Amino acid sequence: MTATALRPMPGDRDPLPHFAGRIAELAELGERLDNVLLGNTTGGIQLITGVPGAGKSQLAALKQAASNNGTWRDGEALVLLIDEMQTIRPPAMENLQTLHRGDHGCPILVVGIGLQHTQTVLAQPADGSPGISRTSPPIVLGTLSEAEAREAVRENVAAIAGVVLEGECVAKLAAASHGFPQHVHAYVAGAVGVVREQGACDEGPPLADALRRGDERRADYYLDRLASMDARDPIGAMAAVVAALAKRGADAMLVDDAIAAFEGTKHDGQTVIETAIARGVLVHHRDGTVGFGIPSFQAFLHEKLLERDAAVPPAAH
Repeated sequence: MTATALRPMPGDRDPLPHFAGRIAELAELGERLDNVLLGNTTGGIQLITGVPGAGKSQLAALKQAASNNGTWRDGEALVLLIDEMQTIRPPAMENLQTLHRGDHGCPILVVGIGLQHTQTVLAQPADGSPGISRTSPPIVLGTLSEAEAREAVRENVAAIAGVVLEGECVAKLAAASHGFPQHVHAYVAGAVGVVREQGACDEGPPLADALRRGDERRADYYLDRLASMDARDPIGAMAAVVAALAKRGADAMLVDDAIAAFEGTKHDGQTVIETAIARGVLVHHRDGTVGFGIPSFQAFLHEKLLERDAAVPPAAH
């Protein structure tokens, strides 16, 4: 089928035109908004957390409502979205405390968007001042289901490139994304690029090309996350964590165990773990464990470390 360019391909940080999944999360946000409209303004901040690229901002934006020139009308509320909340500075905490308590009585729903250690940052401000020790349980965004990932691939390629992909092509692109929204974006972009250049993205070389392009974008995402750690050797710095998780056959372990895995290495374990969490490379779970928020990230690092080991010449005897 010949493609008709319907719209430009969104950039990596821009939302795709079709939003798939997150039904339960949207319902929860809707209930919070309904409560605010009923006058219940003391429920506190609603946090949405997850690793970068999980779709936090897009989810929150779907539930925005507006006020009318600063005056409230019946049935209207202000949804205040605060992105990157884990980077909040002490001077802003006083205002955030006021919004969190909701004593103002105004129909305002505060939605805080951040990484999964945001609750810790709010509870323990950097200047030692009183923080926000109690928030509602956050909406933690993970991966999409297989059906949701397929929907996202199929509908977004159709909306952007004007082509409806065959079911098997959709299935393979969705599987390669592992259901992670930023990776879905990558494989949609790969398919759109192939459609626009070749007129279709069918089984065989065109689909293989789309998968290759998606793979490259997925790898770039991982490398960008690692580069954000601002370490001389971020891949090497994560080697101890990858090895410890592989030895356990697990995808998470206690923070103290992760730090202890660096004993005997050139890296300071506590610094590496804290930096990796702050940059979204690792996720600090509510049960006190850390791990990679995206399982394929762990596999990617494992492969990179194997490649590095294979490239090192054997020591001379």
